[in-house]
Amino acid sequence: MRRAAKMPRIVVVVYDEGAVSPAEIVTGLKEVGEVVFALPPSDHNDGMAPLIDDLATCVHIPEEAIDEVRALRPDAVLTFSASGAYD
Repeated sequence: MRRAAKMPRIVVVVYDEGAVSPAEIVTGLKEVGEVVFALPPSDHNDGMAPLIDDLATCVHIPEEAIDEVRALRPDAVLTFSASGAYD
């Protein structure tokens, strides 16, 4: 009996100012799964979005987040930011 191929893991990382660099995040999580960045609206993320788009899939939140992240069926959601974007 042939076993079904295991689906790749998807790790959603909520990113904003104060986090480690996007390249470090992708490198650090490469053994865990595919990184998808969720970017809340901020001046920092507006400037970083082109770089992040070159490294991984990006979802801009909150506008697109719920449906797009749900469709990805992530195995984990992480944040590496302490910027207080939601204060």
